[in-house]
Amino acid sequence: MISLRGPKLKIFAAVLAVIALAAGIYNTFIQSRGFVKTTATIVDIERNFGSGDESDTFTPTVEYTVDGKTYTGKLNQSSGSYRIGQTITVLYDPNDPSAVHGDGTFGIIFIAVGAVILAFIIFTTVKEKQGQRTASTCGSI
Repeated sequence: MISLRGPKLKIFAAVLAVIALAAGIYNTFIQSRGFVKTTATIVDIERNFGSGDESDTFTPTVEYTVDGKTYTGKLNQSSGSYRIGQTITVLYDPNDPSAVHGDGTFGIIFIAVGAVILAFIIFTTVKEKQGQRTASTCGSI
């Protein structure tokens, strides 16, 4: 069994934080570069049943109009909070309006979570170092 205590736990958390930051940056800034915002209506929600301890996921199909033409596409995000008939913001590629994805909200959440985890790791590491310095200073008096 692998033990994740002390420095190993911090390294593991830091790796997860970096992955979350990278995924968030990709989803929010790189994947969406050049895409245009529009409103879409959720017309269907596909429920994908999780197996074992995995939870179910929900993939919305949206309908939106660009230059008078209606497009339909599945979003690459999953949430149980979506409802059929709900209006949401999506991004589409102006060179290929059939290419659609979510508005990047999930990417911002990943960035925030990654940043909070990294900040916590840095804060606790600095506090530990200060405690070690204080202890070694007090011991030499």
